[in-house]
Amino acid sequence: MLFDAGGIDAVGTGRRIDFGRDGAGVIDTVSRLQGGRPVAVLSATDCGAEGITAARWDDGLTLVFRNGAFAGWRSPDAARSANGALGSGAACAA
Repeated sequence: MLFDAGGIDAVGTGRRIDFGRDGAGVIDTVSRLQGGRPVAVLSATDCGAEGITAARWDDGLTLVFRNGAFAGWRSPDAARSANGALGSGAACAA
């Protein structure tokens, strides 16, 4: 996977996971690409903002959702980003 300002490029598949997509489907797809389910699902209370939730995988990848739609990502590895950024879009404070 390569992360960018519009979401995720599922490298080698010819497919993208763009911001705005349904959260449940995004989690299922990324779980297949990651080889496992998220280790933590963060609520709006955890994230510190109404309508913001997140899913975190054991490698530190965090996907953020606003009102159930994919709205942001955070990665601890800048090499996984198209422009070297550690995140794009909405953020979860946790």
